Amino acid sequence: MYLKGPDLQTVPGRYRGAFVPLREDDVFVSVDISASQPTVFANLTGAPGLTTISLFGYEELATRLFPAAEARTRTKGALIAVLNGGGHHAMHRYLNDSKAERAMRVWLEEECTGFQRLRDLAEASWAAASDGESIELEVPSGFRASVVKPHGKALGTLLSAVYTQKEAQILDELLLHLPRGCQLAIPSFDGLVVACPRDEASRVVQELGRAMLEAAYKCDVQLRCKVGVGETWGAAEDSATIFAPSL
Repeated sequence: MYLKGPDLQTVPGRYRGAFVPLREDDVFVSVDISASQPTVFANLTGAPGLTTISLFGYEELATRLFPAAEARTRTKGALIAVLNGGGHHAMHRYLNDSKAERAMRVWLEEECTGFQRLRDLAEASWAAASDGESIELEVPSGFRASVVKPHGKALGTLLSAVYTQKEAQILDELLLHLPRGCQLAIPSFDGLVVACPRDEASRVVQELGRAMLEAAYKCDVQLRCKVGVGETWGAAEDSATIFAPSL
């Protein structure tokens, strides 16, 4: 398999089982931020609705939007579209249900006012900038993100910059404190994968999970992370569960 470019996160999940450690006796340990985008924006804006998702997942919001459980998988896509700057059309593309769309708009107005204020600020900054001009956005928590306004791109470019630059700050801190005996194998969008000796995997799971929580704390973010172990990249991700530090 040949990949040109560093963006391994774009590798489809069905192919990740083809990635194995270089050393025969190693396994992969993966760690990533649970509900990463809502979590980052919850910490930056203080929105209680996003905080609930960062702590407990999408189920509560999904239940409010859809009485039928089989329809609830649409909730995550709709929310991510909104966090990426999408409006009612983006919401409709995922939900395709007028009652659910009204319920989500109410939820955003009542429980995500901090994010709505950030969106309004970003929208004003975006509208005032010319193509090719650098935009710097300071969120209420004091974090600053910057992006050059590209021609023809939408508001989501600036909101995505806020999210990805804050997440990068956390992962850069994590890279400074990787557990001993492991090697960075695969950097991913909201986490990373390391290789370590099979007989040390239990220790690395605990140390890597703690390192992620500590890195986030140093960056003024509270989060949950998922950690998994596997013979392949895909197996490590598939086995990932919410990290619980051992006593």
